[in-house]
Amino acid sequence: MMRGSAADRRGFTLVEAAVSSVVVALMLAASLNAAGAARARVKVNEDRATGIWLAQTLLREITAQPYAERGIALFGPELGEDPGRRSTLDDVDDYDGLLEKPVCDANGTALPGYEKWQRSVTVRYVLASNLLTESITDTGLKRIIVKAWRGSGIPVQLSGIRSQARDSW
Repeated sequence: MMRGSAADRRGFTLVEAAVSSVVVALMLAASLNAAGAARARVKVNEDRATGIWLAQTLLREITAQPYAERGIALFGPELGEDPGRRSTLDDVDDYDGLLEKPVCDANGTALPGYEKWQRSVTVRYVLASNLLTESITDTGLKRIIVKAWRGSGIPVQLSGIRSQARDSW
């Protein structure tokens, strides 16, 4: 049994086709927006991981150095030590004020693939009772802050403490 005439059994109307096109377009725009946001999050996470690695390697290098220059009480690089060539730095506080742009190896050679990256170092005496409180005199403890960032991105910051007591082991 047939219901209605052939004219009643037609396909989509023009209004239905337009509405479905708008719905598909909105869904496509939303999915492209979500994919773009996901890609941006991936890039931020990659930059963070790279920044952590760059900061860790420099912090490890610094903490491996002696606490202070033997017999000399100067804070910062001594005569003949060049912050542009970290291989000439021979104690923790020599790194204070270091700014690398681009990131380099210990001999001052730029690391390939890290041309847009920067690293900075701050070294300060700190109190044993509160490692966040700076001191103007030698307390036997130095806090080392290493920052690494790409371009104008948000810096990754790592801190470490270097004790004078470790050198007497």
